[in-house]
Amino acid sequence: MDPQDRHYRSFRGHGQPGYYTAAAGDYWGASDAWLGRCRLVSLLFQLLRWREILRIEGFGNSLLQAFKTFAWGHLLAFITPGRIGEFGRALALDAKRKADSVASVVIDKTFAVLATAVCGAAGMIGQYWLLGSR
Repeated sequence: MDPQDRHYRSFRGHGQPGYYTAAAGDYWGASDAWLGRCRLVSLLFQLLRWREILRIEGFGNSLLQAFKTFAWGHLLAFITPGRIGEFGRALALDAKRKADSVASVVIDKTFAVLATAVCGAAGMIGQYWLLGSR
């Protein structure tokens, strides 16, 4: 195999061909910059969704407040198992309205799960439609 071949590079690992170690971007030829931009756009949409939930729940319409609580939740989610730290967003909101704060996080996570399910179903249907029932 040619070491310059992208398929060979994608499936090599520890010097042994056939051992998969590559990210999807390397296999499909996407650059890290493109994948990084997609991640930033995803975070922006998550932040805007969070701000809208805060507005509807009566916590205000401040993008700065939404960003602070969003960032705080992501930090805690990163260091806790099962992303349970996302509920840390509620800590940064109004101390007198903890039930509403926690409900806001639950609503946000519910929308995230629904979006994942819809996109996953669309991907499965699209794959079935494009590839058939092989």
